[in-house]
Amino acid sequence: MKIRVFLAAMLLSTMAFTAQAITPDEIITKSIDAQGGLAKFKALTSYSATGTMAMAQMQMDMSFALKVKRGGKMRFENEVQGMKFVTAIDGSTGWMINPMTGTGKAEKLPDENVKDMKDMADIDGDLVGYKEDGWTVENLGSVDVEGSTAYKLKFTKEKDTKFVYIDAVSFLELKQEKKSSMMGQEMDVETIYSDYQNVGGIMRPFQMELRTQGTTIQTITLKKIETNIEIADSVFTMPK
Repeated sequence: MKIRVFLAAMLLSTMAFTAQAITPDEIITKSIDAQGGLAKFKALTSYSATGTMAMAQMQMDMSFALKVKRGGKMRFENEVQGMKFVTAIDGSTGWMINPMTGTGKAEKLPDENVKDMKDMADIDGDLVGYKEDGWTVENLGSVDVEGSTAYKLKFTKEKDTKFVYIDAVSFLELKQEKKSSMMGQEMDVETIYSDYQNVGGIMRPFQMELRTQGTTIQTITLKKIETNIEIADSVFTMPK
């Protein structure tokens, strides 16, 4: 019995050592390769996606359409009870049209919202070019994520910190943790990624579950993604 306990302890120690031995750059390189390779990302100029958002607290589903273009441009449209909401960024200026304000006019977004949007508008994602984006990364070892062993990477840039969890077998991203501005408040938000599918040579998660304090607040399900399509820059420009 003691031998079994000893062997189990040794196995756990070996796994922990192995997780620490692999460098962040090696994990990130393997993850980029698993997603399709650096060349596929660099060839990506734009993409569009459609799907639904299930809002747990509101007990309602909303359809949405997303457009992203290289250069930090993004436009997100969703419809609620017949009202169309638009949130966009042209690379630097973030804006939105909220029909509930009664004006129907585009308004600039606060800086804290713009920061989150810039992350969403990064067409290459969290891993490609992270050093050029100003992030430093530390490998915190292996942890359990939804029953899978994952490497926990700590990303730091100035006052910002986020944690990215990479599956130790598939090297696809399983989870991310960071502070986000939601409903006028800054919250610790977990995003769980699943249902990966190959789109234009890049593996993309078709389901994302957002949680705060262990409670699911939103589930995003993608229906269709199209890559390298023509999108005019005017789509992202704030109307006058």
